[in-house]
Formats: sequence, structure tokens, C-alpha cells
Amino acid sequence: MWRSRLWWRRLTAGLSGGLVLAIGVMSSLAAEDGHSFAEGSFSAGRFDLQGSADGVVFTDGSQHSTALSLPMPSDGLSPRDEVYVPFALRLGRGSDYAARVSVGLLSQSAGGGRTLVYQTPRFGCAGRADVAAARLLGTSAESGVDAEFVVSQPTADADGEAVILCLVFVAGADLVQGSRGEITWSFRGESVTA
Repeated sequence: MWRSRLWWRRLTAGLSGGLVLAIGVMSSLAAEDGHSFAEGSFSAGRFDLQGSADGVVFTDGSQHSTALSLPMPSDGLSPRDEVYVPFALRLGRGSDYAARVSVGLLSQSAGGGRTLVYQTPRFGCAGRADVAAARLLGTSAESGVDAEFVVSQPTADADGEAVILCLVFVAGADLVQGSRGEITWSFRGESVTA
């Protein structure tokens, strides 16, 4: 009797082991299901924001490590004097998008002042008469310029239409006699869909 129980236990243990093995194989087979994949490729668009100090020759700002020098008729300023600086921006050929451009005052030295940014119909502002009917895009104190505008996407194989600006610097009331200063404006473009 003892031997028959031992035999029965061995048989039961063997069957249990086989059952566990069979379940393991079945779960392995169940984990081997099919997969399907999809693949696509893409390329990023680009836009080439260009600036001009004379309205004729445009340069790509990302190609230069220094700022574009603007002629400022600003010798002998007195407090609250105004200096008018024309500037133009466009997108170069091959640009895939329009650009939303924000104007910032990157740095300003020697006294306070503020900047007004106008959009004008033609290049070459020199005084109040040139901005009397112009669109005011924004104004600032010393901390920055709050101005934003859109430069349109160019048509195929052509440069885009220029946005003509007039930057008006108004010298601060605390301008120190005999001081010298510099202003650096930044124009940051972000692509936008038309």
C-alpha cells in the first residue's frame, strides 16, 4: 500500500509538472502575437528673416555674429529729443512659412529713453511727418519693446514683400550732458502658417 501511494504521488507530481510546463508553453505561444508597424519621414520647414538698413540690401541676421549697424543721426541729443531710424524686414526666397516678428530692446546704455515702433508705407522716415499716418506697432520703456507684426511668406522663387519700419528713439529726461550711448534692438521671428 505504501508503494502504491508513492507511485500515485510520483504520477501526480509528474502530471502537475507537465501541466505547468504545458501552461508555460501555451502562455509563451500566446505572447507571440503579430505586430504591424508604420513609418514616415519628415523634414522641417524653414524661413529666412532678412533685415535692411537702407531698404535695398537685405542680409540674413543668422549669418552674422554682430548686429546690423543702423545710421542714427543722433549727435548732440537733448532730453526728449527724437531720433528716427528706418529699417526693413522680409523673408528670403525659399521660406516655407510666414513669420511673426517681435521687436525687443536688447540693450541700451547711457541714460533712459523709450522706443516707438511704426510700420510705414515707404522706406526712409526722418521726422514726425513720416509717422503721422503710420501704424504704431508698439512702444517701450527701458525694459523692452512690446511690438509684434507678421512678415508674409514669399511666393515661389522670389523674396518676400518687405515690412517697412520706423524706430523712433525718444531720449530720456535724465540724459546726462556729454554722455554717449548705444541701442541694440532685436527682431525675433517665429514661423506661422498662413
